[in-house]
Amino acid sequence: MTCRIETHGNRALVIGAFTLADLRKVTACLYSLTAKLGYKDLELDFGRCTSAAPGPMVGLCSQVVTLRASKIDVTLTLPADPRIARYFVGANWAFYIDPTHFKRSGYRGFTHVPAIQFTDQEGLGTAINRIVDALLSSIPGIDRADLTAIEWSTNEIADNVLVHSESTFGGFAQLNLFRARKKVEFCVADAGIGIPNTLRQRFPDYEDIELLEEAVKEGVTRDPTLGQGNGLFGTFQVARASDGYLQILSGYATLSYERNSLRITREKIPYNGTLVVAGMDASNPAALGDALRFGEIRYDPIGYVGVRYEDNAGDELIFRMREETISCGSRVAGTPVRTKLANLVQMHRGRRVIVDMDQVPLVSSSFADEVFGKLFISLGPVGFIGAIELRGVTPTVQALIDRAIMQRSQAI
Repeated sequence: MTCRIETHGNRALVIGAFTLADLRKVTACLYSLTAKLGYKDLELDFGRCTSAAPGPMVGLCSQVVTLRASKIDVTLTLPADPRIARYFVGANWAFYIDPTHFKRSGYRGFTHVPAIQFTDQEGLGTAINRIVDALLSSIPGIDRADLTAIEWSTNEIADNVLVHSESTFGGFAQLNLFRARKKVEFCVADAGIGIPNTLRQRFPDYEDIELLEEAVKEGVTRDPTLGQGNGLFGTFQVARASDGYLQILSGYATLSYERNSLRITREKIPYNGTLVVAGMDASNPAALGDALRFGEIRYDPIGYVGVRYEDNAGDELIFRMREETISCGSRVAGTPVRTKLANLVQMHRGRRVIVDMDQVPLVSSSFADEVFGKLFISLGPVGFIGAIELRGVTPTVQALIDRAIMQRSQAI
């Protein structure tokens, strides 16, 4: 169902499927209700919304936070469909649009990372680490170079918010995973001055569509002392190498790349700020990492895995179980731990992963089987012994792990 926007007094209704093409219509509606009609309280009614894409919703969140700072009260009506309503709450959209009536999402799984607001480097680091951890815990067999490329792209785009956007309220980031197809989508949004206004300091005579085109070229930045201008270029390269997509909304222009086709369109309605939506396919090992080149030189940043897990000598990886999961009591809790351990082993062939069980007094039999029993079978006895070493494990936990491995071995 095509999306349409209706207004009734101070109420804006979003009806149908809310996509990226509809975001400007909603923001224009909010502007009309507040700046032109003078309403100080708005109702965003998604009751008849049949679906909502993460990109436009994250973009909408950044706009509503700015409205609220201008003393505009905004309330939210959730979609009537319970499944979609749960997603609004779980993705943090409900909280950022209407914090009076909705709590921050308590989602702690790994199938996606809810929208996170960041206003400084510390907050940005927390958001990026959570995103990379979700990738490492959810996509079996992900290549380290690919993981690092996605991490670099997300971090560069989000860092642009803090360095260039002049956004008073920072930005928002969200990650969506499609595990079966090893596809990744991240969204970053702000309500700052926008890419065209940023680059116009360097290209004063360019229109918005020309400035958006310049933004994805290598080395283009408003001020070389603030950055190298490779964030959007590198992200574009990574998306293109994986048959992915890149969409940028800023000012009076939209850039869209998909299926080897690049299109930049002039828009009648501005988007005040910047929204970047990037989709990448990690099913072709090392394709993303190889695409991260500047000039003829491949860029190979250390990344989250190196910083978090490698010891100083680089000979071992330290996996501290107490920091990797909030529970060792169920098979569900064990699944992301096993995926993460298997990925670390695959990324570091020939090096040992030390599983530090310090301060883990007990694990359930199902957790032991899900993590260590299944790892033993997938790696094989020689591979498991060569790759995994337990340290700081209590006799009780060791017995449970040994039993899980023995039962798996007997079942072969």
